Parts: sequence; structure tokens; C-alpha cells
Amino acid sequence: MRAWALRAAPIVALVLLAAPGCGGSGHQGTGAGSQPASMQTGSTGDSGPGANTTGPAPSTTTTSGGDRFNEDAGDVGAAMTAAVRRYVAAVDRHDGSGVCAALVPGALQALRFPTGREACAKAMSAAIGHSVRGGPAWRRTRIVRIRRVEIDPEHSGEGRVEATVVHTFRGNRQPSVEDDLVYLTRAGGRWLLVQPSATLYRAIGYRTPPLSSLVPPAP
Repeated sequence: MRAWALRAAPIVALVLLAAPGCGGSGHQGTGAGSQPASMQTGSTGDSGPGANTTGPAPSTTTTSGGDRFNEDAGDVGAAMTAAVRRYVAAVDRHDGSGVCAALVPGALQALRFPTGREACAKAMSAAIGHSVRGGPAWRRTRIVRIRRVEIDPEHSGEGRVEATVVHTFRGNRQPSVEDDLVYLTRAGGRWLLVQPSATLYRAIGYRTPPLSSLVPPAP
């Protein structure tokens, strides 16, 4: 995953909102994911917003060491990609309703967003673009390339899209080019995000998205 620095310091998760967690049970993944074997930081060593660093995207592995998302998505790839584009577009335009609707119920529980779609949408819209402790505030995100669209061959309703995105920030900070790993599940005929991806964490002010945004949730 580009731009996540793990050598210098542990990942810091900053809790922005202290409201009760979202209602509904979160999606349970269908396979275990181990932590990425390696993440590299760029020469600047700055893992915060605006750092123009690059590094290899982490692989998602099973306990046996193989990547469970190892099959091309084929015919369902277009629908998966469209879901990711809608999600990123909603983040980009500060559309809290669109962001909340893009995730499975309960996926925002760790971020302690309010219960209920209307309340979640309002809180999300307010959180996007928030500056944390004087740090540079996120401004925009756009997708510049869809790198991979894959499914778990043993669970065809589980998929992953790897998208190269460019984040821009307020002030004079340089854009940050990163690879975002978006995990999806097919529910009710739609593809929904299993969990917030690194793009959302960036947008709501996290200097370094948590490791949990890079790997699928535990079964």
C-alpha cells in the first residue's frame, strides 16, 4: 500500500467522533487475512497527509500464505468497479449519505458513527474534510487507475478492488498517490464495502489509516 509508513512508528488511529456505534451487525468475512508482509515508506519518511511517497501494495494472505483473492472477477468485475467508483465519488463530494449507503450495516461501528442512516449521513458529511489537531485537512480524492479486480474463488460473493488514488489536501501540501484496497461483498444484488478503506480514513482526517483498512476482517 503506497504511503503507509510502518518502520518509523506504529499506526496511530485517531478517533474523531464519540457518538454511539452504528446499529446492525458488521459483515463477517469469509476467510482469514494475515497482516501485510511488508510496507515501505518513501524517502521523506512522512506518513501524514500530503506525503508524496510510494511503496508496494500489501498482499492479502490466508493463514497458509496464499492470497485468497486470486481469481479475476470476470463478468462481475464491472459491477465491483462501479461500486468502488460510487464510493470514492461520494467521499470526494462530501456526500455522507452516499458513503454510509456504500458500506454494509455495522461497517462504521469502529468509527463510532451514530445509529441510523440519516444520523450517520449527517455525521459523515461533517467529518469528511475535518482537520485533526492542526494537521493538513483532506480536500479531494480521485481514482486514476483500477489496478486489480479479483474475487475469492471459494466465495464468489467476496471481492477486492485495488485502485490507485490521488489525495489532495488544503494548503501547500503535495498530493499523495496511494493504492487503496477496497474489500466488497455481494448483498441483496449489490456490491457493498465490508469496511472503510484507507481513502475514507484519509478523508476524515487520519494521518495514517489503521492496518485494519488494508486487510479483510477476520471471519
